[in-house]
Amino acid sequence: MHGTLAELEAQAGVYGDDYLRVYLREPTRAGLRDDAVEILPNALEVRIDPEFAPQSDKAPKAGRGPHRQDTGSAVRRLLPPRGTSSDPRVAALFGELHDEVTAAAHGGDGGTRR
Repeated sequence: MHGTLAELEAQAGVYGDDYLRVYLREPTRAGLRDDAVEILPNALEVRIDPEFAPQSDKAPKAGRGPHRQDTGSAVRRLLPPRGTSSDPRVAALFGELHDEVTAAAHGGDGGTRR
């Protein structure tokens, strides 16, 4: 099934206990999959409709350049310009992951995920 979260919510009662493959027709954001599963608990697969999927061919190669970028500019550079990079939760998670990887690369334990 294809639709926005609002459309899926309006049709949720129609599907009963059916197992579903869901294609969301809206820009990606942190928590989008969780919201879809909350509306449709029997969704086995939740994907972004290809029309709204990020274009990965423009992502730069990791590890290039001698200088460290701040987390905000790295998030904006790596994520598509469809609103994902403006979500502060994405930037916070990216920063946490960056700190763990950086610590591990420099001999630290990398921290533990909470």
